[in-house]
Amino acid sequence: MPDGDLLDAHGAATTLTAARAGKPAVVVTYRGAWCPYCNIALRTYQAASSSTPRSPTAA
Repeated sequence: MPDGDLLDAHGAATTLTAARAGKPAVVVTYRGAWCPYCNIALRTYQAASSSTPRSPTAA
C-alpha cells in the first residue's frame, strides 16, 4: 500500500509509515457514524482486538 497522509487518534498529522512504525497494520475505511454496517464492523474489530493475545514486544 502506498504511504499516505492521515490523522492519528489525537488529530495530529502523520503518515501511514510513521503510524505503523514497522509493524503490521489493518487499514479500515470508515464511511461515517451514519453507516450502520461500518459501526457493526468497528465493534467487531474492537472485540477481536481486545481478545487477541499480544506478543511481549507489541505496543
